Amino acid sequence: MKSNESLIFGVGKLDVHPVFVDGKKIRAYRVWHGMLKRCYGEGVCYRPSYEGCVVDEEWHLFSEFKKFYDAKYIPGCELDKDLLFPGNKVYSSKTCIFIPQALNSFVTSRGARRGDYPIGACLKKGSTKFQADIKVNGKNKHLGMFEDPYLAHLAWFNEKMSLAHGYKSLCDQLHPQLHRGLIKKIESLKVSQPRCQN
Repeated sequence: MKSNESLIFGVGKLDVHPVFVDGKKIRAYRVWHGMLKRCYGEGVCYRPSYEGCVVDEEWHLFSEFKKFYDAKYIPGCELDKDLLFPGNKVYSSKTCIFIPQALNSFVTSRGARRGDYPIGACLKKGSTKFQADIKVNGKNKHLGMFEDPYLAHLAWFNEKMSLAHGYKSLCDQLHPQLHRGLIKKIESLKVSQPRCQN
């Protein structure tokens, strides 16, 4: 290798060609490039939620990643690094799996609206009560109004866990340990009562 300038995000080596077919980048390359960008991108590419994430050295070579991709990719699925092993920060052939976009969205926690409150809870505008909502198939489901954020969070958590059990059949089709990882990931989102006081 001549220099890091020829590497993608300073680590990735494009050693398989072509990556363009009919004027478009092949999907395997786009997934590989996106993974490198999440881990090593800077400036506008930087994503705090990927702080500390790395790609296994084997996958620095596109050819090695492409072998995994060609063997494991399922149409409509996305590469996931931490559902089989919650908390994992390494993208590798041993830790990654392709999961449906709906499952990936299900385990992603977003909290723009909740502010300082625990996931699933937000202070109702014009009220002193806390509202609990959950996304189900892309739509908000109202779970109730509560006196404190912890109770709203618990309502969210219990509903989330119930929905997670509904993914068992799908998870079992993809990998025997996937549902266990899903449950652990949801359990990790539960907060204790002292952290919820307003």
